[in-house]
Amino acid sequence: MKKLFLCVGAAKTGTTWLYSTIRKNPDLWFTPEKELNYFFSVHGRFDRLTQTIRDKKLERVREWAEGPGSEAAQRETRLDWYRRYAAGPISDAWYRDLFAGAPEDAWACDFSPSTSLLPDAGWEAVMRFAPEIRIVYVLREPEARLWSHAKFHAAYIGKLDEFQNMSLAEMERFINRYSLTEDGDYGSHLSRIYARAPRENVLLIKYDRIAKNPREVLLEVEEHLGVRRTPIRLQRLAERVNVSEDVKRPKGFGEAYRQQFAREMDSLVEQGVEFARPWAELHSRRPIARLRRAARRLRI
Repeated sequence: MKKLFLCVGAAKTGTTWLYSTIRKNPDLWFTPEKELNYFFSVHGRFDRLTQTIRDKKLERVREWAEGPGSEAAQRETRLDWYRRYAAGPISDAWYRDLFAGAPEDAWACDFSPSTSLLPDAGWEAVMRFAPEIRIVYVLREPEARLWSHAKFHAAYIGKLDEFQNMSLAEMERFINRYSLTEDGDYGSHLSRIYARAPRENVLLIKYDRIAKNPREVLLEVEEHLGVRRTPIRLQRLAERVNVSEDVKRPKGFGEAYRQQFAREMDSLVEQGVEFARPWAELHSRRPIARLRRAARRLRI
Protein backbone atom coordinates (compact mmCIF):
# COMPACT_ATOMS: atom_id res chain seq x y z
CA MET A 1 0.00 0.00 0.00
CA LYS A 2 1.58 3.24 -1.17
CA LYS A 3 -1.21 5.75 -0.56
CA LEU A 4 -3.81 5.78 2.21
CA PHE A 5 -6.72 8.26 2.34
CA LEU A 6 -8.50 8.48 5.69
CA CYS A 7 -11.73 10.40 6.21
CA VAL A 8 -11.76 10.38 10.00
CA GLY A 9 -15.14 11.87 10.81
CA ALA A 10 -16.54 13.29 12.75
CA ALA A 11 -19.64 11.15 13.19
CA LYS A 12 -22.77 12.85 11.77
CA THR A 13 -20.89 15.51 9.82
CA GLY A 14 -21.55 14.44 6.24
CA THR A 15 -18.90 11.74 5.80
CA THR A 16 -21.45 9.43 4.17
CA TRP A 17 -22.25 12.18 1.64
CA LEU A 18 -18.57 12.54 0.80
CA TYR A 19 -18.15 8.77 0.57
CA SER A 20 -21.13 8.30 -1.74
CA THR A 21 -20.03 11.26 -3.87
CA ILE A 22 -16.33 10.57 -4.35
CA ARG A 23 -16.30 6.77 -4.47
CA LYS A 24 -16.67 6.78 -8.28
CA ASN A 25 -13.41 8.65 -8.69
CA PRO A 26 -11.08 6.59 -10.93
CA ASP A 27 -8.03 7.38 -8.78
CA LEU A 28 -9.56 6.10 -5.55
CA TRP A 29 -10.18 2.51 -4.43
CA PHE A 30 -12.81 1.55 -1.87
CA THR A 31 -13.55 -1.71 -0.14
CA PRO A 32 -17.19 -2.86 0.08
CA GLU A 33 -17.26 -1.50 3.66
CA LYS A 34 -17.27 2.28 4.13
CA GLU A 35 -16.00 2.04 7.70
CA LEU A 36 -13.28 -0.53 8.36
CA ASN A 37 -12.68 0.61 11.96
CA TYR A 38 -9.32 -1.14 11.98
CA PHE A 39 -7.16 1.45 13.70
CA PHE A 40 -9.74 2.10 16.42
CA SER A 41 -10.22 -1.62 17.08
CA VAL A 42 -6.48 -2.09 17.55
CA HIS A 43 -5.66 1.16 19.35
CA GLY A 44 -9.00 2.47 20.66
CA ARG A 45 -11.13 1.74 23.71
CA PHE A 46 -12.98 -1.32 22.41
CA ASP A 47 -13.17 -3.74 19.49
CA ARG A 48 -15.46 -2.80 16.60
CA LEU A 49 -14.30 -5.81 14.58
CA THR A 50 -15.32 -8.72 16.78
CA GLN A 51 -15.75 -12.10 15.12
CA THR A 52 -19.51 -11.84 15.64
CA ILE A 53 -19.69 -8.48 13.86
CA ARG A 54 -17.67 -9.72 10.89
CA ASP A 55 -19.52 -13.03 10.65
CA LYS A 56 -22.90 -11.26 10.55
CA LYS A 57 -21.75 -9.08 7.66
CA LEU A 58 -20.49 -12.11 5.76
CA GLU A 59 -23.81 -13.87 6.30
CA ARG A 60 -25.77 -10.88 4.95
CA VAL A 61 -23.61 -10.88 1.82
CA ARG A 62 -24.16 -14.62 1.38
CA GLU A 63 -27.92 -14.05 1.52
CA TRP A 64 -27.59 -11.25 -1.04
CA ALA A 65 -25.49 -13.45 -3.34
CA GLU A 66 -28.14 -16.17 -3.28
CA GLY A 67 -30.83 -13.73 -4.39
CA PRO A 68 -31.67 -12.42 -7.87
CA GLY A 69 -30.30 -9.38 -9.64
CA SER A 70 -26.54 -9.70 -9.34
CA GLU A 71 -24.04 -11.07 -11.84
CA ALA A 72 -22.05 -14.17 -10.93
CA ALA A 73 -18.67 -12.41 -11.14
CA GLN A 74 -19.90 -9.55 -8.97
CA ARG A 75 -21.26 -11.98 -6.39
CA GLU A 76 -18.03 -13.95 -6.21
CA THR A 77 -15.83 -10.85 -5.95
CA ARG A 78 -17.86 -9.49 -3.05
CA LEU A 79 -18.11 -12.86 -1.33
CA ASP A 80 -14.37 -13.36 -1.59
CA TRP A 81 -13.71 -9.99 -0.01
CA TYR A 82 -16.09 -10.65 2.91
CA ARG A 83 -14.61 -14.10 3.48
CA ARG A 84 -11.20 -12.49 3.94
CA TYR A 85 -12.77 -9.74 6.06
CA ALA A 86 -14.35 -12.32 8.37
CA ALA A 87 -11.38 -14.68 8.47
CA GLY A 88 -8.89 -12.62 10.44
CA PRO A 89 -6.87 -12.54 12.55
CA ILE A 90 -7.07 -8.76 12.82
CA SER A 91 -3.60 -7.40 12.06
CA ASP A 92 -1.76 -4.99 9.79
CA ALA A 93 -1.49 -7.78 7.22
CA TRP A 94 -5.26 -8.40 7.44
CA TYR A 95 -5.97 -4.69 6.85
CA ARG A 96 -3.59 -4.46 3.91
CA ASP A 97 -5.16 -7.56 2.37
CA LEU A 98 -8.55 -5.84 2.33
CA PHE A 99 -7.06 -3.51 -0.30
CA ALA A 100 -5.45 -6.29 -2.33
CA GLY A 101 -7.48 -5.38 -5.43
CA ALA A 102 -6.40 -1.74 -5.49
CA PRO A 103 -4.25 -0.51 -8.39
CA GLU A 104 -0.73 0.34 -7.26
CA ASP A 105 -1.09 4.10 -7.68
CA ALA A 106 -4.67 4.43 -6.40
CA TRP A 107 -5.54 5.87 -3.01
CA ALA A 108 -6.72 3.15 -0.61
CA CYS A 109 -9.74 4.74 1.08
CA ASP A 110 -11.10 4.22 4.59
CA PHE A 111 -13.98 6.38 5.85
CA SER A 112 -14.02 5.40 9.56
CA PRO A 113 -15.09 8.26 11.89
CA SER A 114 -13.74 6.19 14.78
CA THR A 115 -10.21 6.94 13.55
CA SER A 116 -10.52 10.51 14.87
CA LEU A 117 -10.78 9.07 18.41
CA LEU A 118 -7.35 7.43 18.37
CA PRO A 119 -4.85 8.05 21.17
CA ASP A 120 -1.32 9.22 20.42
CA ALA A 121 -0.02 5.67 20.00
CA GLY A 122 -2.74 4.97 17.46
CA TRP A 123 -1.77 7.97 15.35
CA GLU A 124 1.86 6.93 15.49
CA ALA A 125 0.84 3.57 14.02
CA VAL A 126 -1.32 5.21 11.35
CA MET A 127 1.45 7.47 10.12
CA ARG A 128 3.82 4.52 9.72
CA PHE A 129 1.32 2.61 7.62
CA ALA A 130 1.95 4.05 4.16
CA PRO A 131 4.47 6.38 2.48
CA GLU A 132 1.68 8.81 1.57
CA ILE A 133 -1.25 9.54 3.86
CA ARG A 134 -3.95 12.17 3.44
CA ILE A 135 -6.57 12.97 6.06
CA VAL A 136 -9.94 14.70 5.75
CA TYR A 137 -11.75 15.77 8.92
CA VAL A 138 -15.25 17.29 8.65
CA LEU A 139 -16.34 19.43 11.61
CA ARG A 140 -19.84 20.54 12.61
CA GLU A 141 -21.14 22.90 15.30
CA PRO A 142 -20.90 20.58 18.34
CA GLU A 143 -24.40 20.87 19.80
CA ALA A 144 -26.06 20.21 16.44
CA ARG A 145 -23.69 17.30 15.82
CA LEU A 146 -24.43 15.78 19.23
CA TRP A 147 -28.20 16.01 18.71
CA SER A 148 -27.92 14.35 15.30
CA HIS A 149 -25.65 11.64 16.73
CA ALA A 150 -27.99 10.95 19.65
CA LYS A 151 -30.99 10.50 17.32
CA PHE A 152 -28.99 8.34 14.96
CA HIS A 153 -27.66 6.09 17.71
CA ALA A 154 -31.11 5.69 19.25
CA ALA A 155 -32.46 4.57 15.86
CA TYR A 156 -29.42 2.32 15.28
CA ILE A 157 -30.00 0.36 18.49
CA GLY A 158 -33.78 0.22 17.99
CA LYS A 159 -34.71 2.70 20.73
CA LEU A 160 -35.84 5.75 18.77
CA ASP A 161 -39.41 5.67 20.12
CA GLU A 162 -38.06 5.42 23.65
CA PHE A 163 -35.59 8.24 22.97
CA GLN A 164 -38.29 10.58 21.67
CA ASN A 165 -40.19 10.25 24.94
CA MET A 166 -37.19 10.74 27.24
CA SER A 167 -36.88 13.67 29.59
CA LEU A 168 -33.86 15.91 29.12
CA ALA A 169 -32.11 14.22 32.05
CA GLU A 170 -32.79 10.79 30.54
CA MET A 171 -31.40 11.94 27.19
CA GLU A 172 -28.24 13.12 28.91
CA ARG A 173 -27.85 9.75 30.64
CA PHE A 174 -28.33 8.06 27.26
CA ILE A 175 -25.66 10.28 25.68
CA ASN A 176 -23.24 9.67 28.53
CA ARG A 177 -23.82 5.92 28.53
CA TYR A 178 -22.75 5.66 24.89
CA SER A 179 -20.02 8.36 25.08
CA LEU A 180 -21.64 10.30 22.23
CA THR A 181 -20.00 13.61 23.10
CA GLU A 182 -16.53 12.18 22.46
CA ASP A 183 -16.83 12.47 18.68
CA GLY A 184 -17.28 16.23 19.10
CA ASP A 185 -14.08 16.77 21.08
CA TYR A 186 -12.51 18.18 17.94
CA GLY A 187 -9.81 20.23 19.61
CA SER A 188 -8.39 17.28 21.52
CA HIS A 189 -8.57 14.96 18.53
CA LEU A 190 -7.03 17.46 16.12
CA SER A 191 -4.11 18.16 18.44
CA ARG A 192 -3.20 14.47 18.37
CA ILE A 193 -3.50 14.38 14.58
CA TYR A 194 -1.35 17.49 14.15
CA ALA A 195 1.27 16.04 16.50
CA ARG A 196 1.87 13.20 14.02
CA ALA A 197 0.71 14.36 10.57
CA PRO A 198 2.04 17.34 8.59
CA ARG A 199 -0.65 20.03 8.55
CA GLU A 200 -0.57 20.23 4.77
CA ASN A 201 -1.72 16.59 4.68
CA VAL A 202 -4.81 17.31 6.79
CA LEU A 203 -7.86 18.95 5.21
CA LEU A 204 -10.49 20.40 7.56
CA ILE A 205 -13.97 20.98 6.15
CA LYS A 206 -16.79 22.95 7.75
CA TYR A 207 -19.95 20.84 7.60
CA ASP A 208 -22.23 23.71 6.55
CA ARG A 209 -20.32 24.11 3.29
CA ILE A 210 -21.53 20.71 2.07
CA ALA A 211 -25.11 21.97 1.77
CA LYS A 212 -24.15 25.43 0.52
CA ASN A 213 -21.60 24.46 -2.13
CA PRO A 214 -21.11 20.70 -2.48
CA ARG A 215 -19.20 21.02 -5.76
CA GLU A 216 -16.63 23.30 -4.12
CA VAL A 217 -16.17 20.85 -1.23
CA LEU A 218 -15.71 17.93 -3.60
CA LEU A 219 -13.17 19.88 -5.66
CA GLU A 220 -11.26 20.78 -2.50
CA VAL A 221 -10.99 17.11 -1.51
CA GLU A 222 -9.90 16.12 -5.03
CA GLU A 223 -7.19 18.78 -5.00
CA HIS A 224 -6.08 17.65 -1.53
CA LEU A 225 -5.54 14.16 -2.96
CA GLY A 226 -4.20 15.29 -6.32
CA VAL A 227 -6.72 13.21 -8.27
CA ARG A 228 -8.85 13.66 -11.35
CA ARG A 229 -12.37 15.05 -11.19
CA THR A 230 -15.09 12.69 -10.03
CA PRO A 231 -17.68 11.92 -12.75
CA ILE A 232 -20.92 12.90 -11.01
CA ARG A 233 -24.03 14.88 -11.91
CA LEU A 234 -24.77 18.16 -10.10
CA GLN A 235 -28.15 16.80 -8.97
CA ARG A 236 -26.43 13.85 -7.33
CA LEU A 237 -24.05 16.20 -5.52
CA ALA A 238 -26.94 17.93 -3.77
CA GLU A 239 -28.58 14.76 -2.45
CA ARG A 240 -28.63 14.24 1.31
CA VAL A 241 -27.62 10.82 2.61
CA ASN A 242 -27.74 9.04 5.98
CA VAL A 243 -30.10 11.70 7.38
CA SER A 244 -31.06 11.36 11.05
CA GLU A 245 -34.68 11.06 12.15
CA ASP A 246 -36.74 14.25 12.35
CA VAL A 247 -37.12 14.63 16.11
CA LYS A 248 -37.63 18.00 17.78
CA ARG A 249 -34.67 19.07 19.90
CA PRO A 250 -35.88 19.72 23.47
CA LYS A 251 -35.34 23.06 25.17
CA GLY A 252 -32.15 23.06 27.18
CA PHE A 253 -30.47 20.33 25.16
CA GLY A 254 -26.72 20.76 25.24
CA GLU A 255 -26.56 22.88 28.40
CA ALA A 256 -24.97 20.01 30.33
CA TYR A 257 -22.09 19.97 27.84
CA ARG A 258 -21.62 23.72 27.39
CA GLN A 259 -18.23 23.91 29.09
CA GLN A 260 -17.00 20.90 27.12
CA PHE A 261 -18.16 22.49 23.86
CA ALA A 262 -16.48 25.80 24.74
CA ARG A 263 -13.21 24.15 25.75
CA GLU A 264 -12.96 22.09 22.56
CA MET A 265 -13.92 24.98 20.27
CA ASP A 266 -11.39 27.26 21.98
CA SER A 267 -8.79 24.57 21.32
CA LEU A 268 -9.69 24.53 17.62
CA VAL A 269 -9.28 28.29 17.37
CA GLU A 270 -5.92 28.10 19.16
CA GLN A 271 -4.84 25.56 16.52
CA GLY A 272 -5.70 27.98 13.73
CA VAL A 273 -9.18 26.74 12.75
CA GLU A 274 -10.78 30.12 12.13
CA PHE A 275 -14.15 28.78 11.00
CA ALA A 276 -14.61 27.41 14.54
CA ARG A 277 -14.38 30.88 16.11
CA PRO A 278 -18.16 31.56 15.96
CA TRP A 279 -18.74 28.19 17.66
CA ALA A 280 -16.28 29.08 20.41
CA GLU A 281 -17.94 32.46 20.91
CA LEU A 282 -21.41 30.91 20.90
CA HIS A 283 -20.66 28.43 23.65
CA SER A 284 -18.58 30.79 25.76
CA ARG A 285 -21.42 33.38 25.66
CA ARG A 286 -24.22 31.00 26.62
CA PRO A 287 -23.42 30.94 30.39
CA ILE A 288 -23.07 34.75 30.43
CA ALA A 289 -26.43 35.13 28.70
CA ARG A 290 -28.07 32.91 31.32
CA LEU A 291 -26.60 35.00 34.15
CA ARG A 292 -27.87 38.20 32.53
CA ARG A 293 -31.38 36.76 32.18
CA ALA A 294 -31.32 35.67 35.83
CA ALA A 295 -30.16 39.13 36.91
CA ARG A 296 -32.99 40.77 34.96
CA ARG A 297 -35.53 38.49 36.63
CA LEU A 298 -34.18 39.41 40.07
CA ARG A 299 -34.57 43.11 39.31
CA ILE A 300 -38.24 42.70 38.37
